[in-house]
Amino acid sequence: MKSYFVILFLLICGVFLSTRAATRFTSDGNSAEVEQLRKLELQMCDLLVRGDMEAYGQHVAEDYVRVGSDGSMTTKSDVLRAFQKNPIVAMDPADIQIRVYGEAAVLNIALTFKQQRPQGLVTSRSRITKTFVKHEQHWMLVSLVETPLPQN
Repeated sequence: MKSYFVILFLLICGVFLSTRAATRFTSDGNSAEVEQLRKLELQMCDLLVRGDMEAYGQHVAEDYVRVGSDGSMTTKSDVLRAFQKNPIVAMDPADIQIRVYGEAAVLNIALTFKQQRPQGLVTSRSRITKTFVKHEQHWMLVSLVETPLPQN
């Protein structure tokens, strides 16, 4: 009788574990959070174009890391200084895709932007992947990875 319960227990555990392994992990599909992040992304683009680094910085985590198109890693303070030195004068966000996973979200976006540099106005196109984390009911940008796109 004891071996019967052991076998039954093992069978139940096996079924439970096999169904857990087969469960697909996908984003929440929370449309309210997705819309909130879409609005935040457009607001952050606007803040960069207006040169309001203080307001922009309020949406960026203190330990934020940006991986540039050349693989370099920069911090929040480095990025804010770079945008002040070489202001962005226009941004055209497109193809915004947002996936929410509870208190974390991944945003993919194609950005065309014009930036004032010492050599003049430079237009760039990049595919950007951003990671946001919800902290005290506010979404904070914690990481950004930039991949250059071909110029049209």
